[in-house]
Amino acid sequence: MFVCSFVATFSRSSIKSLYKHSTFKRTMSSAPPIVTPAWLFENLKSVKVVDSSWYVPMEKRSQVKPEFIRCRIPGAVFFHIDEICDRNTHLPHNLPTPAEFEKAVGELGIKETDHVITYDQEGKYVASARVWWTFRVFGHKNISVLEGGLPAWLANSFPIESGERAPPIPAKYIHSHFHKELVRNLEDVTKNLETQEFEVVDARPRDRWLGKQPEPRPGLLQGQIPHSKSVPAFEVQRDGKIFEKEELLEKLKSSGVNLDKPIVTSCGSGVTAAIVSLALYARLGKDTSLYDGSFAEWGDPKNNKPVLQV
Repeated sequence: MFVCSFVATFSRSSIKSLYKHSTFKRTMSSAPPIVTPAWLFENLKSVKVVDSSWYVPMEKRSQVKPEFIRCRIPGAVFFHIDEICDRNTHLPHNLPTPAEFEKAVGELGIKETDHVITYDQEGKYVASARVWWTFRVFGHKNISVLEGGLPAWLANSFPIESGERAPPIPAKYIHSHFHKELVRNLEDVTKNLETQEFEVVDARPRDRWLGKQPEPRPGLLQGQIPHSKSVPAFEVQRDGKIFEKEELLEKLKSSGVNLDKPIVTSCGSGVTAAIVSLALYARLGKDTSLYDGSFAEWGDPKNNKPVLQV
């Protein structure tokens, strides 16, 4: 279903709550991690807007670009995570190299000094949170996510564009620094089985973490990384809004997450994991790492990694 018909799913009270502004503890960024539709409307001419929509495999909806053409925030460009990625691995949408990122983002007309606002078409942060994390990995200082995505924008009757978008004017993009501390790999997570240096927080639906539901990618094992904790990405948000601090803390506590340890988020392929990373950063001021290969890598029988079922 096309997102323009989703507006009715947002209650009037939930939309009003999107206007609240919070203060955030920020590390690399000088921009808030989340901005409201009202803020974006007021600042639309001074920012670069990026539609980062992507559909998880079980939705069986691979064509996101036509929906971008049919309905988008004015001036938006499209960031396709399956195209701006590492093409030398079989793993889905892993991080591109710095050179690939610079080239692709420059072609979208974005400079490293721009304030970039990323959004998604369904208001669930897929894959706007992933793109937020990606920009941060490459040292982009001003990157924010639109709270509630396109449905929240439409619910406020803010203007839209439709039709084929003219190619953006290319820009020169130079990434400032690769923040390796925001990324974890197979070796890191394997070593952690012994050291227990960090908490692995799994953002997949709980039944997949329990091993009761098959992975959407054929050939993967069912279950979880040993010692990981289950915090499904769609259970840290409601009506297009990330949980506030107290509710998020309660969710993490009930899931057994030890916030005194560093956190590494994981999921099926590194997309919804970024939603949990966004929630922790925006509401608790806690930076996390993300396991880029996630279960698409860990659950591959060829890698011979332990997988638990509960």
